[in-house]
Amino acid sequence: MNSDYAAGQGPDILELSAIPTDAYIAKGILIDLYSLAREEYEEQSILSSNALSYYKRNEALYGIFPGFFIRTTIGKASALGTDFAGSVSDLQALFCSLPKETTLFPSYYDPEIVLNRLLTLELDSYINWESGRCRFDSPEFAELLSFAAAYPQGVIVPGEDLYAGLAENRHILQPFDINSTGLFLGLQAYLCGDISYVGYPAGAGSAPLLQPTGPQLGISSKSAHLQGAWEFVVSLLSEEYQENWSVGFPARQSQLEQVLKRAAKDDPTRSERLYFSTFEYVIQAAAQEEILALRRLIEEARPPVRWEAELKRIIGEEAGALFAGQKAAEEVARIIQNRVQLFLDERSSS
Repeated sequence: MNSDYAAGQGPDILELSAIPTDAYIAKGILIDLYSLAREEYEEQSILSSNALSYYKRNEALYGIFPGFFIRTTIGKASALGTDFAGSVSDLQALFCSLPKETTLFPSYYDPEIVLNRLLTLELDSYINWESGRCRFDSPEFAELLSFAAAYPQGVIVPGEDLYAGLAENRHILQPFDINSTGLFLGLQAYLCGDISYVGYPAGAGSAPLLQPTGPQLGISSKSAHLQGAWEFVVSLLSEEYQENWSVGFPARQSQLEQVLKRAAKDDPTRSERLYFSTFEYVIQAAAQEEILALRRLIEEARPPVRWEAELKRIIGEEAGALFAGQKAAEEVARIIQNRVQLFLDERSSS
């Protein structure tokens, strides 16, 4: 496909989840959808602001998708305390305070999983993509490496009940995906409201992640059928399409508002059941404070960082030496700095 584009050919519409989107944007392959959009499709009248941010770069918009879900980390509020904000320092303090029979994350977590999770929100703070410079040789990154390296090797427990493990304090934090109001309410009921949404822990703090559902579409700047391509792409956000969207939350702001309003209404025909461990929950009308909490999670959600495959390989390779006890965190941080900077330099010159 790269060869086709170099020859001035290629498809009119691209599925963005399968390509290095930022590289295509930098090369001018994707068109700014705002340049095609009629006024009613401008920023505040159709897409929810956090869904908009996923493919927005500076003041340009390069992609659209019909729905999303929220990827977060949860814990019991009584176990985390009021001052826990999800920073590496918070995680380290909590980790050191746990009794021997309790783990911080579920039993299968190991140093590599912990490091990847911490970098999922934090990686961009170590790379300036515009200037092409990085700072992995900083004390903050060495601290992050040290924390991941101190985490014990994971243990796979066949048939492990993660919900029960959280409720019974066998582990304190658990990854959790929220793709419906019912799932959010069921979890609240299961933990009797004793719940904190930590987001994705990171170096300086935490936030939930926004993950698209459905096709993620952009338009080629070389398309000879821009109007037709735009009409097809934006149909993902039409009222008719969005009203029937059931894979996560709808991306259209007005339809998302309808979903939240319906969740707060009594509906005697509701019969959907959800199960958390042995707990059965029949979906009920949400309290106002529950709707506000869910809305806050949605509004705070951020896109994940740009995890390019080569970048992930470099960090994983060098961190492996730390996890094996062969090198110190500061040394590994310096090596990662040199290798990533070389990768960025080669990338900018290609």
